[in-house]
Formats: sequence, structure tokens, C-alpha cells
Amino acid sequence: MIRLDWERLDERGSAPFNLNTVAARAKVPGGWLFRYVSLGEREHIYLTFIPDPEYVWEKE
Repeated sequence: MIRLDWERLDERGSAPFNLNTVAARAKVPGGWLFRYVSLGEREHIYLTFIPDPEYVWEKE
């Protein structure tokens, strides 16, 4: 089984700011998986791959 180590990201500057959301990334071969979860009456989960073979995306 593959285990992903999700790293939560700071969402400052997002508009509108919502405490019911979580953004996270996980390092995978060739880049990152980015996950955005919106909680509430209906939960929505968005997942995408961001190519970054040099892993230059710096967390602020």
C-alpha cells in the first residue's frame, strides 16, 4: 500500500476566507498531488497533479 504524507498549506489570501476548507499537498514522483477539501452541508474534494520534477514549490 502506498502512503501519502499530506502537508497542510496555509490558505491566507484566499478569497473568500473560509474556515471550512483544507488545502494540502503530497510529494509524488514528478511533482505534487494537490488536494482541496470543502466541508459543510456537502463535502467536496478536489484533487489534481501539479508537475514539478525539481520540487521547487516552496511552502510559505
